Amino acid sequence: AVLGEAGDAAAALAGATPVEAVYELPWLAHACMEPMSAAAHFADGRLALWLPTQAETIPRDVAADLAGLAPERVPVHRTLARGGFGRRAE
Repeated sequence: AVLGEAGDAAAALAGATPVEAVYELPWLAHACMEPMSAAAHFADGRLALWLPTQAETIPRDVAADLAGLAPERVPVHRTLARGGFGRRAE
């Protein structure tokens, strides 16, 4: 399926000037930047969670079950970094 077409790539590349570059970066650990942590606030029959998670439905459902709430009463607010690389799935 074609979602859309715009421009003429062949014509643009025909008049293009190649640019070459070499990029070097130091070795960096493939690790999450924020600590393994979470926050929760229970009020007015709702349990709000703030988590660095990649799969928000898993902790939401567990927290809802433990608190005796319906899952829709447990909003999950994902923190910005959430780069757990698999460790934060649950």
